[in-house]
Order: sequence, then structure tokens, then C-alpha cells
Amino acid sequence: MIGENEALAGYLVRQVPGFADSPELEVVGADRDRSDAVAGALGRYLLRLERKALRREADDSESVALDRAFEVFEELAASDDPAVREALVSEIFEPLHADDVVVAAVETRLGPRSSALFRRWAV
Repeated sequence: MIGENEALAGYLVRQVPGFADSPELEVVGADRDRSDAVAGALGRYLLRLERKALRREADDSESVALDRAFEVFEELAASDDPAVREALVSEIFEPLHADDVVVAAVETRLGPRSSALFRRWAV
């Protein structure tokens, strides 16, 4: 779980395998300390991986990254910090809503807290 004094941006980079070396995070560049920029990059990274998984093209490391990302979503959704929950909804879930097939797949993998936020955001 993200600690009170830990920056969300660093937490996301460390917790989701492969994200630190992803092209999506590379584009963020000097804004790597901005939680909104990093969370948005994570959303785009996961969109790419989920699309690959749906086409059955994801390798084992990408499958592990997706599994861990959904665990992280649940951790973020359980946070007492409204800014953390807001970043999950507005920066990570938004890119995932770019593709209806991805939305359907994501909905089946979310935990109870992150699922509630995902559904609330979509309305």
C-alpha cells in the first residue's frame, strides 16, 4: 500500500513491472515527479498491454504487469487520500475507457473498491 509520505508517481513506477522502462513513461520525461503525468502514462501503458492480452499477444512479463496493476488499482481505491483516488479515476481509468473491448475486460478483473470507482467514473 502506498505510504503517507510516498509520492504516488514513484510508487506507480516501482509497483507495476515493466512500467519504468515503458515508452509511455519515457514520453513523460522531466515530469516523472508529477503524479498526474505518471498516472496518465500508466493508464496508457496498461491500455497497450490489455489490448495485447486480448489479442493473445502478451508475453508472460506483460501478463504479470497487468495482474500487479489490478492489485495496485485496488490499493489506490482503498487509499484514505482523495487525491490518490482521483488520480486513479481521472488519469488511469480514463485511458482504459478508450476501447469498449478493453473496458469489458477491465471490469472483470477489478477488485470491489476499484470496480466501484471504475463504474462511478463511467457514468
